[in-house]
Amino acid sequence: MGMLPTIKRFLIEDYPSQASWIGSLLYPLNLLLNTIYANLNNGLTIGQNMLAQVNTLSISGSSPTTSYLWKFSSGGAPIGVFVINAAATSATAPILGAVSCQYTYNAGVITITNVTGLTPGNTYNITFVTLGG
Repeated sequence: MGMLPTIKRFLIEDYPSQASWIGSLLYPLNLLLNTIYANLNNGLTIGQNMLAQVNTLSISGSSPTTSYLWKFSSGGAPIGVFVINAAATSATAPILGAVSCQYTYNAGVITITNVTGLTPGNTYNITFVTLGG
């Protein structure tokens, strides 16, 4: 991706022969450009830029003992649920392998049915990203 331009605003003074009406156009245009410029400078989140949701759950042991439910608000079925972070809150041993999850989707609700790869006996905050498609 290329660099953003250094000019971020249009000025009425740049259009002296159109001064009677150009201000009405430039004000909303400059608001839009400022928002776009700010967002494209590392201001977009996953939820704003993609059809996705981020959820963090606390899990004890090597897999959850109950199902974790949340509503997926995209209006369609998810194409995947991924573990993007597994932060130990009471670790006595490191995670030695990949952490993944199994899920089901029914009537707008995602159910995490299993999380694998965690060290038994530890507690983790697991962050999931659900992608829509």
